[in-house]
Amino acid sequence: MANNVVLDCQVEVFNHLGPKVLAGFSLKDPMHPNGFSTRLTDPRSPDTISEIAEKLGTMPSQLVLTQRWPHGNRVIIVGSHTELKQNRALGTRFPGLPVDTYGYADSCDGFVTTRSDLVLTVQGADCPTLFVYDPTIGAIGIAHCGWKPLVRGIVFSVIDQMIRLGSKPENIQAYLGPGAGDNVYEFDDDAPTHAIFKAAEREWLLKPHIRFYRRFEPDAKATLASVLGRSSDSLGDHVFALTDLALSDLSYLGVRAVNADRRSTILDPSLHSHRRDGADSGRSLSFIGLQTDR
Repeated sequence: MANNVVLDCQVEVFNHLGPKVLAGFSLKDPMHPNGFSTRLTDPRSPDTISEIAEKLGTMPSQLVLTQRWPHGNRVIIVGSHTELKQNRALGTRFPGLPVDTYGYADSCDGFVTTRSDLVLTVQGADCPTLFVYDPTIGAIGIAHCGWKPLVRGIVFSVIDQMIRLGSKPENIQAYLGPGAGDNVYEFDDDAPTHAIFKAAEREWLLKPHIRFYRRFEPDAKATLASVLGRSSDSLGDHVFALTDLALSDLSYLGVRAVNADRRSTILDPSLHSHRRDGADSGRSLSFIGLQTDR
């Protein structure tokens, strides 16, 4: 996007949250041994994460990265007394956490902090990332916004935790990174999927007139089919608008200063995509930190 800075074709930094915030995400680099992926199961990811940290002028030990993604709505305040354990393989750090609703320990889908000595990170490969910043108190936050976290209220959790730090919604600036693409994110309301909406008491999101779960337009379907090497007939009839849902939740919560990157990770070859690349897909590392003399 305009005004974004790309470092060595591997990391994109944006300035939408102002000069006091270092924020962005890693890109897919076909010339890199593992596509410049940070996927936790890839043995080459520690090197990729070290390269990203170096480009940002920091070290892996200053990156906060959860051990796994539960696809829930847990957002953690990383405070001055938060216990941070070291991931020995990656060199990153993570908060020690009790088992969550989904049976995972040491896991969450987002962080907020006022600490300037840390860089908060999340991963994704079609899931938009939410970046937030409150310049009045120097607080930042980041969250993994896949469809399950969004339906389960991850945006509400981020803003609630920012408020706990002392923020007011009207002072929060928000930015949504690239996601699958609201017009091409194929989505079917099958029984297991519907159960998740029902459990979150957000079944209303699936109603056609609400426009988050909507008809897959023929032109968009043809474009996606071409990228995936499939026929249009093999694709479903509906899409789900992840970015629009996140924007709607932010608006409902009173966050007005919002920008969104509308690029589709599926359609843009410079971005990591699970929908496009399947089992071979990499993971992008999104990051946010307060600018210091690191």
